[in-house]
Amino acid sequence: YSAELLKKPHTIEKWTAEIHDFYTELEDGKKVTVWDLPGPLFRAKTPVPTQENWHELDFLSRPFLRQRFTELCAHSDDFMLRHGYRREGARYRILEPNRESIALFCHGGFSVCWLAHLLEIPLPLMISGFGFPPTGVTTITMDERGAGWAVPRCAGIADVSHLYESRLLAPPR
Repeated sequence: YSAELLKKPHTIEKWTAEIHDFYTELEDGKKVTVWDLPGPLFRAKTPVPTQENWHELDFLSRPFLRQRFTELCAHSDDFMLRHGYRREGARYRILEPNRESIALFCHGGFSVCWLAHLLEIPLPLMISGFGFPPTGVTTITMDERGAGWAVPRCAGIADVSHLYESRLLAPPR
């Protein structure tokens, strides 16, 4: 809708759809999407989970969760490659100059998973530490300060100030 309103070209990236199968089953048998789990559950064990071992937590140990996250990461890396950045480890090699701005419209569950990958934040810490309200705007820039290298940098996360400015939401008191 926004692209049509602004008369901008757009592409539908199917991999950015909300992740409907990213759920776990609790001890009582209840199925819950991973990003709806209570934060303290993720941080109950110390040291806290890392990028390498988050899937070893009991409630995240289902193989399809790791597989789904791995698939999202691969799609992300392909997307970044199409825009001139090849992921190598935790950083991106700059293959061609890129100054384009891209608006990506997606849901909160996808956002939390994608940002965990882009920003190298362990998934459980991303889920338990960040909230994504509807219409929140997150701004990621590719910080190109290293010779030939870039890293994604978060300049703002889940910002809803545009709702206050449009008077669609009352400012907090």
